[in-house]
Amino acid sequence: MKWYLKVLRHYADFSGRARRKEFWMFALFNVIFAIAWTFLASLIIALINPYLFHKADRAIFITHYVYCTYIVAVLLPSMAVAVRRLHDLGKSGWTLLIGLIPFIGSIWLFILMVTPGQEKENRYGRNPKATAETFGKPAQLKSGGIALIVASVVALLGNPILFVTSLLMKFPIQFNFYSITVFSLAIILLLFTGIFLLKGKVQKAKILLLASIAINLISAIFLLIEYIQMDSLDFLEWKFRVDPYVYMIVNLSIALFAAAILFASKKKSLVRATVVTVIVFSSAWLLWCVYYNLQDRYDSSGSSFVVTLFLLVQWILSFSKVLMPCAYIVLAGIFLPEKRTGKAQIS
Repeated sequence: MKWYLKVLRHYADFSGRARRKEFWMFALFNVIFAIAWTFLASLIIALINPYLFHKADRAIFITHYVYCTYIVAVLLPSMAVAVRRLHDLGKSGWTLLIGLIPFIGSIWLFILMVTPGQEKENRYGRNPKATAETFGKPAQLKSGGIALIVASVVALLGNPILFVTSLLMKFPIQFNFYSITVFSLAIILLLFTGIFLLKGKVQKAKILLLASIAINLISAIFLLIEYIQMDSLDFLEWKFRVDPYVYMIVNLSIALFAAAILFASKKKSLVRATVVTVIVFSSAWLLWCVYYNLQDRYDSSGSSFVVTLFLLVQWILSFSKVLMPCAYIVLAGIFLPEKRTGKAQIS
């Protein structure tokens, strides 16, 4: 279990080396947690809406979708530990691309992953068996920065892809350009937050994070007020009524966290409480995104081919929403105060 958690702490750390035990124990627990996540998430969805499981093909689709969300969530740490495993052999991380070769590439990579690492120090670092390397401040910042950058870039590409797809398929769809503009501004600030973390400029990253979340929070509040004032609110599905509340609560937890690390970083108990809050609500948001997008997928039954195809593109893009909660969880973990004394804190 400790090896699985170690890899998650190195969420997007592509530097250094990883021994065979680290890679294969992560792979083992990855399978275990993938099965557990698929079962528990599917069970919760079934309890919320049993109708989704009335047909066998729907049940199979849901379990596959839930499983894929887990794969997307652990994609970065899986690639990172694979790259570090190759570094242990003295090979470049680009060797991972060999896996794209059908059949032969997978066998070749498997052989590399079971091959013992180099005993002596190589250009990627010291032998992980002989040293007790710690996940220091620079590596944590780099990992969190990469996670935020990837999640932000994918989020920014979502709406343009939907817009272009709707034009190509001549499928009419209304875009709220005011909301999209505000959302894009907040995501751009998050992108630069990741860049500053990558460069080790923590204070600027904190300020940009707080500014980004403040924009998101204000936008969520106005959206909620707009929903409450709608005359047709009673005709909306409950998921559309709940979604603004979920979005507002998540952003509120992250705003409190950003304010705590910026203005009260020395109050460890307060920072620790906000970190836990972010992790809990981001995890709940992740599960909500899974259920929300499953509903969108099945509400399209009986629609025309164009509508179904458009919703299929929208459903594929929904996987990108998994990355943002994961990035927030990784970011919160960076600033979690150490309980033991004598360790440097990120301020």
